[in-house]
Amino acid sequence: MLPTVLILTPYFLPGFKGGGPVKSIASIVSSLSEHYQFKILCYNFDLDGTVYNNILSNQWVQHAHHVEVFYASKADYFNHLKNILKTVNYDVCYLNSFFSYSFSIYPLFLLDSKKNIILAPRGEFSPGALSIKALKKKIYLNILKYTPFMNKISRWHATSNLERDDILNIIEKYKFVDQKDISVVSNLSLNLASSTTSLSDDLKQYTKEMVFKSDIKICFLSRLSPKKNLHFIAEILKHCHSNIHFDFYGPIEDPEYYNFCLSKFAELGANITVNYRGEVSPIFVSQLISQYDLFLFPTLGENFGHVIAESFSAGTPVLISDQTPWRQLKEKGVGWDLSLNCPDEFSKIIDEYGKKNIDERNQQRLRCLSFYEVNFNNALTLKNTINLFKF
Repeated sequence: MLPTVLILTPYFLPGFKGGGPVKSIASIVSSLSEHYQFKILCYNFDLDGTVYNNILSNQWVQHAHHVEVFYASKADYFNHLKNILKTVNYDVCYLNSFFSYSFSIYPLFLLDSKKNIILAPRGEFSPGALSIKALKKKIYLNILKYTPFMNKISRWHATSNLERDDILNIIEKYKFVDQKDISVVSNLSLNLASSTTSLSDDLKQYTKEMVFKSDIKICFLSRLSPKKNLHFIAEILKHCHSNIHFDFYGPIEDPEYYNFCLSKFAELGANITVNYRGEVSPIFVSQLISQYDLFLFPTLGENFGHVIAESFSAGTPVLISDQTPWRQLKEKGVGWDLSLNCPDEFSKIIDEYGKKNIDERNQQRLRCLSFYEVNFNNALTLKNTINLFKF
């Protein structure tokens, strides 16, 4: 019989508005179902509260081979959590947040200290993430250091060396645990890279359209929340001289922040066209991004950034902050990672990119496809992910 991994996470497929963690967990269970039996406890609704259609609630549902999901209603969640932790025979419990009371802190209170427990903070310890509601988080961390819950954690999951350092910093600062078992295992990605030996259909279409347009098409795709730093793009575009068509996509997680961003975009000059294009189903993300010249993502912090990977898989260069694991992109010829202290540098890159001809852009797009092929879903990452759940 395969070892069983119990995963606790607020949102799972068919939901997608929860962002990266949904994709991370979907990639794990899809890739490792021949090595482990997975049982996932989540809500029966997406981030915006929309209840999933045609999915049975408050009972185990067969999602895929060796993968079962329990879609709990919010009202009954805590009762189901207690029951599942008592009755389900599992070898490892995998928590996918640090600050979630319902899916991490309270489960840690209930979990047997003899159980193997892995906690993945999912980027919550990055300086950018901690800067949002900073006082509330600081109080929360200071309270938790006086509880025994953190000592139950057997292993921390970091998806990059950058996140490992962030986790170590928190552990040492708040003296959570004596041991520091941190496994650095990059996320798997569900996307399949296009062949780099010839132009993909998406790239051929991009090339065809390039002949007939002179402006630069840029997109942003993520949850619309302060952490993703959408409003910073207005500051970037304000200093651009090129004709730019900017589209942004994603669920409106914070309506007040969304309206703030709109007010900033309204101040831009006539050379900039901005449109909000709504939400995008995950299966269309790569295809969508392939239609743009640049993917612009000045995030305050990502432990991985699935949408960055999807941009590479689409052959679209990325212009991102230096607050992700994807660094030295200029040297690799697949994009740029810049300090958020220098918005004018972002503007300069955009204007310079607008001067590139079709051949130069296509060569860079082919490098992006190759970069994706080499760095995502390789044998080493798969092996490390399998070993993450071994004790």
